[in-house]
Amino acid sequence: WSEIDQWATHHVWGRDETGKAFSTAATDHIQHPVNYLNANTVSVQTTLGVDINRGQQTGHELQGSVKVTNQFQAVENGLKITHTINGQGEDQVYELWATLPVFLRDTDQDMADTTIEYWNGSHWKMLSTQLVNTEQLRLTRDFGHGPKSVYVNFFQTQKIKLSSQVWVQSYQANTRIRNVHIDLRGNAQTIPQAKSLTYTLSTKSSGYVSIQPQDPVQPEGNSGIKNFQ
Repeated sequence: WSEIDQWATHHVWGRDETGKAFSTAATDHIQHPVNYLNANTVSVQTTLGVDINRGQQTGHELQGSVKVTNQFQAVENGLKITHTINGQGEDQVYELWATLPVFLRDTDQDMADTTIEYWNGSHWKMLSTQLVNTEQLRLTRDFGHGPKSVYVNFFQTQKIKLSSQVWVQSYQANTRIRNVHIDLRGNAQTIPQAKSLTYTLSTKSSGYVSIQPQDPVQPEGNSGIKNFQ
C-alpha cells in the first residue's frame, strides 16, 4: 500500500487524513456490479466504506459510504470515460486521485519509452511529478515508422502529474508502466458528495491543439521518460 501511486491499474484511490490508503481496484473473488446501459456504454460500480466488502482498504479509512461509478462509452476514434464519486461528505482525505496507467514498452523492445506530454496552452511539455493544469495529454511512440500519438482529452482543465517512478513488471513479463494521476480532491478536505471527471482516449486531438504530433517537445522537470527526437 505504500506504493499505491505506482499500481499499474486504472482506479480511483486516495489516502485519509492519517495517510492510510484506499482504492477501488478489484480484489480476488470480489465482483463489481456491471451495468450494460446500451450497445456502446457500460458502467462499473464500487462502494467503499465500513463493513463493505468491495474495493480495497487497509482498514477502516472510510467511515461513510463512498460510491464510485466508472462509465466507459465507445465513441468515434476512441473511448469516453467518466468517473463519478458520490460520498457523504464526512471522510477527511489527504489525497484523492483517478489514475490512468500508460504502457511505456517491454524492456526487451528496442525502442524508447512512450512519451507523456501535456499541453500548456502554447506548446507541448514533458509531464513530470509536479502538478500542472492542462486540458490535454499526448502519448507518443515510434515503432520504427515515425512517431504516432494518441490523446487524452479532458472536458475541463485538470490538475495532473506523473507517479513517483516507473513500475516494472517482474513476474512472467517485463512491462514498463508509468501512471498519470488526475487530482479529484482539489481544495476540499473531505470526499465530495458529488463529483465527476470525464475524458476521452482518442486518436484525434480535441481541438485545443493545432500543431502536429511530430512537432518538438519542450522538456520540463525530470520525468524519467525519454523523448523521441
